Amino acid sequence: MRPRLLPVLMVITSAWLAGPAWAQKIYTCVDKNGRRITSDRPILECIDREQRQLSGSGTVQRVIPPSPTLEEKAQAEAARKAAERARQRETEEVQRDRALVLRYPNQTAHDRARANALEQVDLVIGGLSEREKSLALRVQDLDQQLAAFSAQPNSAPSLLRRQRLDAEAELAQQRRLLQQQRAERDRINTKFNEELARLTKLWLSDGR
Repeated sequence: MRPRLLPVLMVITSAWLAGPAWAQKIYTCVDKNGRRITSDRPILECIDREQRQLSGSGTVQRVIPPSPTLEEKAQAEAARKAAERARQRETEEVQRDRALVLRYPNQTAHDRARANALEQVDLVIGGLSEREKSLALRVQDLDQQLAAFSAQPNSAPSLLRRQRLDAEAELAQQRRLLQQQRAERDRINTKFNEELARLTKLWLSDGR
């Protein structure tokens, strides 16, 4: 090879290895101190602020936003989880609606189910009511017996006083049970009313 050709080949090789100017990437930003920084890779000092990626010719290829802080990452994760829970609730609601329509294809079926549920509670309420009346009469009878000792209450037989206390406690317990069953009856009616309101919309949307 001629000596005069060596410098020319070296220049050509260097240019080929460097590649064309438009293929080079340049990153630039202004740090928190107002200092402009330029690098051939993303700039760590500007991780919390906007960076610009330039081509070798100086054209802006893209703008790199600031990296999120830990708080911003936590907020984004919380938002993602909330959205996921909302999607899950929506899916579950669709499944519940589908099951509800399958169970009650029309109002007749729903009314029948309500009547059956209330019938069971009404039977319990009826039994408790009868027991309450019986206990109330028992307390009344014991009161009449104790009235004979009204002049000297302490002279009343201890057995009679204990029977009166026991009957009163049992009557109070019976009334609590009766109140619970009446509340259960209200709960059942509320549940079926809410179902019926939902089913009415579903039946209409289904063309029934």
